[in-house]
Parts: sequence; structure tokens; C-alpha cells
Amino acid sequence: MNLEAVQSSGNDDISSTAELSKGQLALLNSYMLGWSALWTCLYVVTLPKQVLGIICASDPSQYNNVTDTLTPSSSTAHECISVEGYGKGAALALVIASGGPAQLLLPPLLGYISDNTYSKWGSRRPFILFAMTFTCIFIMLLPLCETLGSLCLVWFFLQFSSNIGSNCFLALIADVVPNSQFGSGSGMMGAFSCIGQFFGALIGVTQEPLGFGGCYLLLVLLHFFTTIPTLWYVQDGETRAMPPEAMGKRCTFIGFKEVGSNAICVGLASVLQPFKNSADFTWVFITRLLFNMGQYTVQEFLQYYLRDLIDTGTTSSTTAVALLLMPMLLAAAVTAYIGGIVSDKMGGQRKIFVYASGAIMAICNVISMFNRSYAFTFVVCILFGAAFGLFGSVDFALVCDVLPNQNNFAKDMGLWHIALVVPQFVAVPIAGGILDSLMESSGPDVGYSVVFGIAAFYFVLGSCLVSRIKAAK
Repeated sequence: MNLEAVQSSGNDDISSTAELSKGQLALLNSYMLGWSALWTCLYVVTLPKQVLGIICASDPSQYNNVTDTLTPSSSTAHECISVEGYGKGAALALVIASGGPAQLLLPPLLGYISDNTYSKWGSRRPFILFAMTFTCIFIMLLPLCETLGSLCLVWFFLQFSSNIGSNCFLALIADVVPNSQFGSGSGMMGAFSCIGQFFGALIGVTQEPLGFGGCYLLLVLLHFFTTIPTLWYVQDGETRAMPPEAMGKRCTFIGFKEVGSNAICVGLASVLQPFKNSADFTWVFITRLLFNMGQYTVQEFLQYYLRDLIDTGTTSSTTAVALLLMPMLLAAAVTAYIGGIVSDKMGGQRKIFVYASGAIMAICNVISMFNRSYAFTFVVCILFGAAFGLFGSVDFALVCDVLPNQNNFAKDMGLWHIALVVPQFVAVPIAGGILDSLMESSGPDVGYSVVFGIAAFYFVLGSCLVSRIKAAK
């Protein structure tokens, strides 16, 4: 990166950096395209289908013989509900929960290590490159998983590697983008995230003709080729002032100066310090946690919702959910980009965007409790996507506004990142258990209505608690 704009010239305060052009912001956020595509396709399209194939057949290699194009009225529509003691909701929750330890413990720890690592390649890029490489490897191992156990194991290591990259990428954004552009930077990142999710949905459509192997290969290629521009563009060795003990060294790490139990105590205290020092950071964490609880409560079961309750005609639920995501994510990309710019022009206003997005997403969930039309589901999803993009436009800016220590971006971003990952192994098991139980006792109508109702509650509560963030406008 020939980026004099982000050289700090020995000053740790990122507010001293010059503003970035839209092209620079785009190159910086290139990583987000492939990363978002990867996890959208996995979570919404391929993982639910792969789990369904495992629990619905004693021989998973024969999954292609299991049809999911049946309408709810078909006598065999629910013939594969429980195998090996797992309902589909519980089985999906089990796989997602297996990545929990990597998602919960890794981000703050790796953030601390990244914050205290200085090299001629920077503090972030080596970790992003390492993570991208191993993420691609573990993705290509997914099609080989034929049992829930093997799928859980690969899923754990996939989460482990991917979380290294995403956490350090967030810290890189915070290192490079000046304070005056937090809104625009957040909006650009939100827009790129939504565009990436659109590509993920598009790749999801290829799962049936190409199989899991072909679909995952496309995700790997996209992740690789969208990470390279970010790594090439940002010479992040120039964005953070190097301490005296690191001067002249190829690579040095200045953390963990304590030893033994003291190191653990010091490290733990450092990780949790933002909660102690900033009530605003705590409230940002809680509100993001609740919004993502709502998102994952619905997102992970959307394919099953279409399969069990919505007549999609001759379109399989796998393809139907991918087609549903495309217009939703395009709407999200538009509102995310515009929202970030408008937020900056309004003097850094954030709360009004969260209030509006939370209310709209809650309303969409209430509508979904009663909707049984595939065509109208598109309308609801587009509206939900627009609201989701509005939240994404200020999500990152909101946390940047309240970070207690700008010298520890990666560690603090890792802590904030937990608010994204915890819902994956908390909200999904809760919703999956409730869904399986109510499906058996009261039928799918009641089951999915309760799940949508729970999601609406999360969105409303998260919106209300944003008012507690005093530093945000």
C-alpha cells in the first residue's frame, strides 16, 4: 500500500491519519467480501443441508437421494426428523456449538497477541494470511465429514482459524480508518459484508449441481482472491508506532512479561478491562449480543422453515433459501452504505439507526409468524435486509466511538467480536431445542411461530438498551 494517509509518523492516535478515499476504503474492506460469502453460505445453505443428510440417512454418501423438494402437505415431508437421537434442530445446534470454545476464548487472546506483536510485515497481516490459508484447508475437509462427530471436529478448527483472521481484520480497520470516517468506514464494511453475503447465497445455488465439494471450492477461491487485495494494500507496519524494544527487529512480541499464574491473571485482567473501564462499551457489547441473538435465532432455521411450512413448488429448500437471500442482501448493502455516510453527515448520529432497524426487524419476525406464502416471504426478507443493513451501517462505528483504549484495538475488538459469536452457540441451541420440542408436540406452525417471536423479543430489547450508551449520539 502506498499509503502515506495511514502512516502515523510515530503517533499512536489514529485521529491524526488523513481521510481515505472511497477506493481506499473499498480495497481495505475487500477481505470482508470473501469472509462474509463463506459464512453466509455455510450457515444458511450448506451446513443445514449437510447436517440433514447425516441425520436422515445411515449412509451419508447417499444424501443426494434424499429429496427436500416436498411440500408441507406431502405425506413424507417430515419422514426424516430424528436419527441417532437427534432432531434436525438439535443436530444443527450441536455442530454450531462445537465451534463455541474457539469463538469464545480465541478472539481476545489473539487480539492481545496481535496488539503486542510488531514486525516488518505489521501486526495484523501475518495473522490474516495464516488464518485465510488454514480456513481454506478446513473448508475443503467439510465434504469428507460423514458423521456428526467428524463434522463437529472440522467445524471447531474452521472456526478457530477463521476467527483469527476476522478479529485481526477488524483491528486493522480500526488502525487505519480515522475517527472522522468511522461512520463511512462502518457503512462501507457493512455494504461489503452484505455484498459478500449475496455472493455466498449465489454460490449456495450451485450446491445441487456441483455438490458440496464444488460449492466449497468456489467459496475457497473467493475467500483467497478477496483477501489478497487487503493484504497487498495495507502495509500495516506503517500504521502503528513501534516501541523502542522492537526497533530494528524483524519480528518481536512484547506481551506476557509476567510468568506462570501471574501471566494468566495479568492477561485476564487486560482482556476484561474494557468492561471495567467503560460502561458504554459494556452496553454496546450487550446490544450487539441481543441483535445477533435475534439474527441467528432465525437465520439458522430459515431453510428448515421453508422446507416445513412454505410451498416453494418444484424448487428445493436449499435453492429456495439461497434465492431468498439475494434480494435481501442487496437491500442490506444499499442501506448499509448509505446509512454510514448519512451517519457521518448527521454529526456521528448512531442511535436513531439502531432504533429504526430493531423495530423493523422485530416487525418482520412477527409477520413471519403468520406468513405461509413464498412470494410474500421475499417482501418480508427485503424489508428485513434493509433494516439489517441499517444496523450494520453503524454497528462498527458504535464500538469505535466507545473503545476505552485505542492502543489495544485487536484485544478490545476481539472482546466485542464475542458478541457476534456467542449467539451462534447460545441462540441456536435454545431455538433448536424449542423448535424440535414444539414440532413434535404441537406441529411446525407453533414451533416456528415461537422461534420468530423469540427473535422479535431480542431485537426489541437490544434496541431499547442502546439508549443506555451515553457516549453515542
